Amino acid sequence: GARAADSGAEPRLASFFRAKRPDLAESAALRTANIMVQTVKGLNRLYAEAKPKDRPDLVDEYKQLLRSYLSDRLGSEP
Repeated sequence: GARAADSGAEPRLASFFRAKRPDLAESAALRTANIMVQTVKGLNRLYAEAKPKDRPDLVDEYKQLLRSYLSDRLGSEP
């Protein structure tokens, strides 16, 4: 759909997710990719607005959030 074309990254991410988990439906892989891209966009804004001293903690939070989400969706830690 139109959302998948927003950044161009979604189809590539979806292909990666399906390679990791071949039983994942294409629609689910694209939805997961779209959620990832939109989450990162939101986190990037938060990062840009943060004080430099707070940014390393934000990066740690980002990593934990993305790791947890992908582990849940793909069945193991990426």
